[in-house]
Amino acid sequence: KSLQYRCEKILKVSEDCTTMLMRNVHDHGGNNNVVMKRAVNQSKNDRIVKEARILKKFINSPNIVKFLDVFPDESNRMCLVIEWCPGGDLQKWIDSTETDVRLSQTREIFIQLASALD
Repeated sequence: KSLQYRCEKILKVSEDCTTMLMRNVHDHGGNNNVVMKRAVNQSKNDRIVKEARILKKFINSPNIVKFLDVFPDESNRMCLVIEWCPGGDLQKWIDSTETDVRLSQTREIFIQLASALD
C-alpha cells in the first residue's frame, strides 16, 4: 500500500513517528495530497494504531481530520493516512495568532470541538 504514496515533504519528526505530506499517485481526481504518520520503529506501532482507532470513531465529523487508512509498510511499521489540511491544525493556528483570540472565536472553536464529540 505504501507504494501508492509519494513523499512530497517531511512535516515533522518526533520520537514516535515521522509525519509526511504525501501524494496519492493513484488518485487522479480532486486533491490527492494526504498526510501519512509512520511509526519510527515497530515498538511505536501501538501509538499509530491507537490514533487510527480514535479517528475512526469520528469518521463522519466535519470538524475532525478524516481518517483514510492504516497499514503496515514494507518494514512492518504502521502508517496512518489522514486528510491533508493545508491551513494546518488548531495548535498551529493558535501559535501563529499574533493577538489574543477573541471570545467569539473561542466560542466558535469550542462549539466545533464539542460537536465532533456527538
